[in-house]
Amino acid sequence: MVSDKKVKFVENLVKSIKEYSIVGIVNMRDLPAQQLQNMRAMLGKEGVKIVMARKKLLQLALDNSGLPDIKALKDKIKGMPALILSKDNPFTLYSTIRKKKSLAPAKAGQEAPNDIIVSAGPTSFAPGPIISELAAVGIKTKVDAGKLTIINDAVVAKEGAIITAKLAETLKRLDIKPMEVGLDLVAVWEGGLVFDAKQLYIDEAEYEQNFTTAAQEAMNLAVEMVYLTSETTDIILQKAARGARAVALEQNIMTEDTKDDILAKAESQATSVKNEGKIEVGPAPKMAEKKEEAKAEEKKEEVKEQPKEEVKVEVKEEPKVEEKVQEQPKEEVKEEVKEEEPKAEVKPSEEDIKKAMENIPAEKPDLKVEEKVSVKDNQEVNQAQELLGKLQKEGTLRENNK
Repeated sequence: MVSDKKVKFVENLVKSIKEYSIVGIVNMRDLPAQQLQNMRAMLGKEGVKIVMARKKLLQLALDNSGLPDIKALKDKIKGMPALILSKDNPFTLYSTIRKKKSLAPAKAGQEAPNDIIVSAGPTSFAPGPIISELAAVGIKTKVDAGKLTIINDAVVAKEGAIITAKLAETLKRLDIKPMEVGLDLVAVWEGGLVFDAKQLYIDEAEYEQNFTTAAQEAMNLAVEMVYLTSETTDIILQKAARGARAVALEQNIMTEDTKDDILAKAESQATSVKNEGKIEVGPAPKMAEKKEEAKAEEKKEEVKEQPKEEVKVEVKEEPKVEEKVQEQPKEEVKEEVKEEEPKAEVKPSEEDIKKAMENIPAEKPDLKVEEKVSVKDNQEVNQAQELLGKLQKEGTLRENNK
């Protein structure tokens, strides 16, 4: 006979199963009561319902639900089972339960949730009895710098294996916590499909990295095949510019962008030739000094080019200078004439001039006076008049020469 309480419980559970689109089986073995209460409270806020009952009652409720292919889920019930109901999707449900779990050390008699691996590397143990304890569980060690070092990675327990007391103690000493405290989701049913927990596990970091890698590869393919989009146009143009510049450098095509690199390459090649041939030369000027010298030479050329027109004008006026040179003999003739002036070598002295001036009468003499003048006086007068004539001639010659 089945009690009315159990019949009512199964009927209510069947109604709940039909209300939710996701039906799962969880194993609550080794889950502390306090943590179970916390898990139920946290999952309840997210619309997840947990129903605990005996295995037979859960199987009866699943059989009466009329869900397609629900038998596959019924066969997954194990340990201390409970039904978990959700209106989300199986992957989200698994991720939510997994995030609520916490790590815990292994205990004797527990089932390994997955392969327990002890990684190679140094430990904090000194050589001693611990060496044999580690060897007993399959861990090989060696002494390095006074401490034990695990040589290789060692699998100390396979998934589903029962953990022994010795292994649990060794893992505790190595500070390895292989157990996860929380709800253990076994399987989930959705729309006639049953998913094991392993099938629902998704490494979110790896999944995100896969999306990033796919986007990068798609971008590389579009750039390589020159497929223009709003994301690839700039990259394709930059690639084309770099390619054109590389060709210009390879062919030594001088432009504003390539001249410095081409000159640097030429200088490097010249230096290599000098070193290989052991050629001794003076210190080569630096590129910056060469630039400054080139600029200075350009400025000098500009300065020299400006007065070129003035020089041409002066060249045109050179015939005038020749004319002046040709006229020089005339000046020499004048100078010779000036030198010939002293041909009147007998110049009257100042005393002779004074005497002549004294003997010249102030007024013409009357006939009466002339009759009275003696012959001697007439000679003196004639000499004075001759001197005056000479003086006047010299004066007129000088004025003409001037």
